[in-house]
Amino acid sequence: MKTDADAPRLESEVGRSPYAKSRTSGSCVYRIYYSFIFYARGRKPILTDPLSSRLREFVGNICEKYEYELISFNQKDNQVIVILGAKPVNNPSDIVGNLKRGVAHLAFEAFPELESQLGKRSLWAEGYLVDTINWRQLEGIVAARGGGEPTTKSPLKNAQVEALVDKLPLPHREVVGLLYGLKGEKPRTHEQVALALGMTHEEVVNAERAGLAKLKAWAKNGPVHD
Repeated sequence: MKTDADAPRLESEVGRSPYAKSRTSGSCVYRIYYSFIFYARGRKPILTDPLSSRLREFVGNICEKYEYELISFNQKDNQVIVILGAKPVNNPSDIVGNLKRGVAHLAFEAFPELESQLGKRSLWAEGYLVDTINWRQLEGIVAARGGGEPTTKSPLKNAQVEALVDKLPLPHREVVGLLYGLKGEKPRTHEQVALALGMTHEEVVNAERAGLAKLKAWAKNGPVHD
């Protein structure tokens, strides 16, 4: 019986990019990334607060459930853009179906008033756009978007960034550390962080945004001095 150790290596697995690294599943070696765009029903601008502040979290939860590697998340008031990695057994139509159904279920559970606002329990339009992305393209996309929105696969996990996080004011430091699973911890959801720190969901979201804004500014303008 073949194991991961028996799997052939991809010749292009070179360089330091995390996206260039091959993944294994049994005897299969793969490196597959997809970009999905799907729209709100009727392409109406309904993905606004309070729903918009939870969409990234909902997408992350569904990706974790189905073992997709969430790379980047972006949204507008009527569309969602998701870039993720998946195993060869996951076909694109199943992936987008799981995302749309799962996120819609979480959204209606969290915001029951949505059903009356939309007229029925339906959040997404039927169609979607899917494209494949190679790892070099992915590097450029993520760099252009500043790493996209934070995901359960934390882009903050390295010693240099963790050192910067330690310089954040206390509320921001605690929130970012828990959300992104720093110091060897498992990433937590906004609800879990709010419960752990005795904060509201809105306070957690605001602290996260403020903390990430400081980190981006420090990364752009050079090291922070005590």
